[in-house]
Amino acid sequence: MNVQKCKACGSTDIDNGYSTSSICCRKCGTLNEELFITSSLNFTENNGASQLNGQFVRMTDTYAKVGGNIIRTTNQQIQNQIKNICASLGLSDEVAQSAHRWYKLSLQGNLTRGRNILYTLSACIYIVCRQEKTPHLLIDFAHLLDLDVFKIGNIFVRIVVFLNV
Repeated sequence: MNVQKCKACGSTDIDNGYSTSSICCRKCGTLNEELFITSSLNFTENNGASQLNGQFVRMTDTYAKVGGNIIRTTNQQIQNQIKNICASLGLSDEVAQSAHRWYKLSLQGNLTRGRNILYTLSACIYIVCRQEKTPHLLIDFAHLLDLDVFKIGNIFVRIVVFLNV
């Protein structure tokens, strides 16, 4: 069983305040985490008592559902993946930053849903390569990441059309 500990004093006397959407220490009062409930709330009745179904989702995290498992992908992990791809192709940090901005825009437009993250990241980096007129082609991304060049191209076109690039 996973026992939670306070980040400040190390106490295991933790209050999971579901009504306040927070986790705090009963000993020192430190707020360890603020949680938020997903947008769809479901209740089940068990022996006359109602129980909330669902899970808490942190506002700073994004989640992807893969094969029934929920995988958390943080913004920092995405930035690191973009930087690694750019470094492998000899692209600068400015290209990586621009590609990350394109990724965030495509994320807001739900263009990433149901797609492998590497395809979307490759398409976003390729958008910047086209803008900066670098000599990189889609096949370079496909070869580097062992991806299907046509899928990268398809996602690239969807992002370009949706964001009117």
